[in-house]
Amino acid sequence: MVVEGRTDEMFFSRFNENLTINDIVVESYGGKSNFNTEYLQGLKSRTGFDTVESLGIIRDADTSAEDAFRSVQGWIEKSGLPVPRSLEDRRATANVADTRRPLTVSVFILPDNKNPGELETLLCRTLGSDVAKCIDDFLECAEAATGTPPAKPDKARVAAYVAVQEKVPHSLAVSAQQGVWDFDHKVLSSVRKFLREL
Repeated sequence: MVVEGRTDEMFFSRFNENLTINDIVVESYGGKSNFNTEYLQGLKSRTGFDTVESLGIIRDADTSAEDAFRSVQGWIEKSGLPVPRSLEDRRATANVADTRRPLTVSVFILPDNKNPGELETLLCRTLGSDVAKCIDDFLECAEAATGTPPAKPDKARVAAYVAVQEKVPHSLAVSAQQGVWDFDHKVLSSVRKFLREL
């Protein structure tokens, strides 16, 4: 499974551990600008890729889930891999010329294959309403004091939540490793399903 950044890599590695999924290798492609034909061709040429049965691709929607999906879809097609048809039909299986078995390619656009956002957007949805209100009040107060709104509000919310943990884990990536996030939360059900079906 390939994911957008190092934070995502650490988060989803821990998520798979929580689900007791031991046969998924998670790696970062180093940001959406690095997800391209060159990266995918390099992936296909690695020793052992011909034994891979399923390739999962996770990317942030940012401002549009549809646009993010179309971008991923385009690079998949140019690389000669099976191309998922739509956000609703996000899996495709076909024989790949340089592999010995059929390969399934599955795509998940964070936070939920529909809305704008990112991993942090999804995690904010796992917070209780009382905690979320406290964090929003803090961010409003900080904005009023500084005159500067957070550039990425959901990243700021996650950072604020992480900062008040008993043992401050310093980052989303480390907080995932330390079990700060509720991987069993119902909001994460679509991601759990995606991971289990890889």
